[in-house]
Amino acid sequence: MEIVKVQLARAIWLFDTQELNPRGLSLYPNIFAALSKRYQFAVLPKIEEIQAGGSVYFKQGKFFHEPSNVSIEIDFEVHGDGVIGSSRHSTEASDEFLFDCLNWLSEQLGTAYAQALTKKRVYRDELIVSMSPHMDQVAPKLLRISQALSTISSKSIETTGITFGSDGQPPTLSIERRVNIPFDANRYFSAAGLQTSQHIEVLKIFEQLMTE
Repeated sequence: MEIVKVQLARAIWLFDTQELNPRGLSLYPNIFAALSKRYQFAVLPKIEEIQAGGSVYFKQGKFFHEPSNVSIEIDFEVHGDGVIGSSRHSTEASDEFLFDCLNWLSEQLGTAYAQALTKKRVYRDELIVSMSPHMDQVAPKLLRISQALSTISSKSIETTGITFGSDGQPPTLSIERRVNIPFDANRYFSAAGLQTSQHIEVLKIFEQLMTE
């Protein structure tokens, strides 16, 4: 399996963000300017967003990811119920950015950010991958449907996607052939509510099943 590109690696930390600023200190313009400078964000929150006291968005920043020894592009969002870090590197890198950013903010505001403050972490990882074909081999009975559809439509029909999830929850993993890409290119779009490393590991298992 080959990772063609990381399309999105998003880490969502859920908690009451007002607890980062319990004394209601003014964040604009000093703290926001310092935050923008620290991570070199190219796109800053609009003044009307700040004045409204709602969600704010910082985009196209830079963060040095020490484990990979690379500088990555990062987006940062602050909402009432949590913060979001998005990159195209890995969810692990997005996590490290949030940890670095929240600790820095706490230092600036004179508060102590405790990791226990974060009630839940949610991930959205999107990959474009190249894998061996024949998704029907994972569930051979689906081949009969593909063959029936091929006969009816006079076209070559294959299973183009499969989804795994929990009852009443968003899908944990979905794998789909890329739209408007020939089947023989073996390109897939895969989205998962997992860390990037976990996502890749599951896709390797999936590819192994397709080639057995």
